[in-house]
Amino acid sequence: MRFFSISRYGTLTPTSTLENGKTICDAFRNKLVIVLTEKFKENERDDEWISPLRLLPNGCMQQISGYDPSTHWLLVGANDAQIKQQLQSHLSMPLERPPAFPDIASFQKSIQSMVHDRAILGRVQVELPIREYSINIALPPTARDSNAPQKLKKAAESLADFLKHIDPVNQYTVEYSADLDFETEKKGILKRKRTILTVRQGFCRTLNSATCVFGKCTSEPEQIKSDGMIMSIAEAMAQEMRIALLVDAIRNNRSESVIKACKFAIVSDMIREASVFLDSEMKMNEDLELSFTSIGTLLDSVEMLSLLRDCKTWKELKQNVGRELTDLLARLEMVANSKDLRPRFSLLGTSQKKATKEAMIEIVDRLRVQWKSVISQTDIEGIKQDLKQQVKVFLRENTGNKTVNYRAKGRWLQGLNYVHSTENVSAFGAANSSKRLIELDLFAQMENCKIPCPSVRVYSSEEMKKITDELSYGKERCRLVENSFRLKRQFLVVAPYCSSEI
Repeated sequence: MRFFSISRYGTLTPTSTLENGKTICDAFRNKLVIVLTEKFKENERDDEWISPLRLLPNGCMQQISGYDPSTHWLLVGANDAQIKQQLQSHLSMPLERPPAFPDIASFQKSIQSMVHDRAILGRVQVELPIREYSINIALPPTARDSNAPQKLKKAAESLADFLKHIDPVNQYTVEYSADLDFETEKKGILKRKRTILTVRQGFCRTLNSATCVFGKCTSEPEQIKSDGMIMSIAEAMAQEMRIALLVDAIRNNRSESVIKACKFAIVSDMIREASVFLDSEMKMNEDLELSFTSIGTLLDSVEMLSLLRDCKTWKELKQNVGRELTDLLARLEMVANSKDLRPRFSLLGTSQKKATKEAMIEIVDRLRVQWKSVISQTDIEGIKQDLKQQVKVFLRENTGNKTVNYRAKGRWLQGLNYVHSTENVSAFGAANSSKRLIELDLFAQMENCKIPCPSVRVYSSEEMKKITDELSYGKERCRLVENSFRLKRQFLVVAPYCSSEI
């Protein structure tokens, strides 16, 4: 672990250079950055408090942050305003001249084509840019000047409904003009008012790189050491880092809390990968390890293969490995064979549920083959029975009914997500909870432990200007603070930028 003093450097700009010649981007590569969001003052004379998150000029999401994709973030104690600012950070990002569409129908065809190409590919692009589109729209000749903004808003809302239905993987914002200065187009004897809708495609749910921790006193020592915080850290880690931590914890017989957190986070990732395929109706990639990277990373992990090889000569290690991998495999099999992926009747037999289930079973079976020398089938069945009871208890309490239709869309996966999340008080206590940043992208509270799709929001030009002005002010403030701290460092003798490893 290393410590980076924001109150000393006053910047999180990825291109800023440290004393050792590295940029912050290079220093944070292949690391989980834990940001304590408590505000600080540049100096005692200042009236304004600075949030560390304000010092990220482009936010922390990998699509625009400027950091390497291997850098992940854990935001401890972030409030609603800070989360909203991170989720809107792409709105102030300048883009090249957006492609223009002559009408809404042509834009819809373009989006349908993009979604179709993604469905055939079977995964979202690793490098997905933020995009913006300009759409010409003509209002009916009968529209009065006073009614034009309302009609334009309805057109924007209708387009938002289309985007919500066709692409549940990406954020979208639809901006319409709130003023009355429309261009007039004469067609024959009729005059039509013309204006523009602006659509921006924002963050993608499969490229989330930040996790938020909520709770009281999240910076207190007892909270930092809690099982819930350990689980939050495991969730926020990149998959390769998490597996390396799991292998190290099993090999050296470290804390059971760390092992449990890593296992639960792997299961949680698989649930989210399944939900993407179910929501977006993407086809499975021919290489299933690209579709389910949570399992693909496990299969290809050099650390895991080394651990299995050492089990052949180390009896005590084999017992520990067998116990933990048996438990993990049982949980992954429960996800792969989820009850809501097994409809009572399937006349067509080729539904998205069926395809997703078969793909998950196939890739989990590959794990079973790789781990067959250490796992116990008898123990797997016992763990699965216990897990079923935990899911059933949650769903009965959550729905308020003694009889629950477990095969309803997404319901069993919702229960499994609860069991393997910080919301599970019996497993992690009630000290704090965590959620992935993209899953907080809704004004309304989502149903407990259901995995939401990113938002599609409609803004007037006035509302959008307020948002972008606020984001631009934040960027300017970030630049001024960075310059001020740079000048201080030139005149002061200070300690190195980080501590030695501990």
